[in-house]
Amino acid sequence: MTIADDGSRVVFLRAPGGTDPVNALWVHDVHAGAERLVADPAQLLGAGGDDVPPEDRARRERLREQAGGIVGYAMDPAATVTSFAPAGRLFLADLLDGGAVEQPAVVPVIDPRVDPTGSRVGYVADGALHVVDTTGSESRQVAGEDDDAVTWGAAEFIAAEEMDRSRGFWWAVDGRRPLAARVDESPRAAPLHRGSAEPRTETAGDPLSRSRNTQRACHRGRRGPRRKPSRRRVGHR
Repeated sequence: MTIADDGSRVVFLRAPGGTDPVNALWVHDVHAGAERLVADPAQLLGAGGDDVPPEDRARRERLREQAGGIVGYAMDPAATVTSFAPAGRLFLADLLDGGAVEQPAVVPVIDPRVDPTGSRVGYVADGALHVVDTTGSESRQVAGEDDDAVTWGAAEFIAAEEMDRSRGFWWAVDGRRPLAARVDESPRAAPLHRGSAEPRTETAGDPLSRSRNTQRACHRGRRGPRRKPSRRRVGHR
């Protein structure tokens, strides 16, 4: 549940009942004393459309999230627009007039977050940070690398599971810059599971004992809608 800065609207998720775990997005108008449905995942995705991508499934497991449909959203402080990604697809919803529209994006979309001005949405896809304008313009990558061991803008396993941090990027208060976490898991020695006919390497989890830790750093983006982050390091561990 989230409240608009002026207290005029309350945004929340609700399932139809105790036996139906599929959440929809609702708004309660405080002055009118009425609530209205803003986005129904059944209408947005169609029958059988709630196919959760593996990246989002792993994120939900770390959050202990068992609901379906719309399980998270981000909105501007004035509660005029919100972003969410059921089934890894990017949607924007109008919290004033209602209705949701799918936006052009690289899929699967993870953790979409509208900026404080309500003019852009940042999201993670394929280990990179992307930004798209709320006008529906083409999505662009603002931070990413051609290395499967490096991710931008996402909380890695240790951060989410052990440090209770589920986010990997944050907007500046004026909406002009993102702050993104860069995670390099190449130093991490991953366990090899041999208890099946097809042994596999664990791609997420705690490093092996005495192995090197994952490398983490935060980088601040440049002002304005440029394609490349400044990569000014503001913190690391």
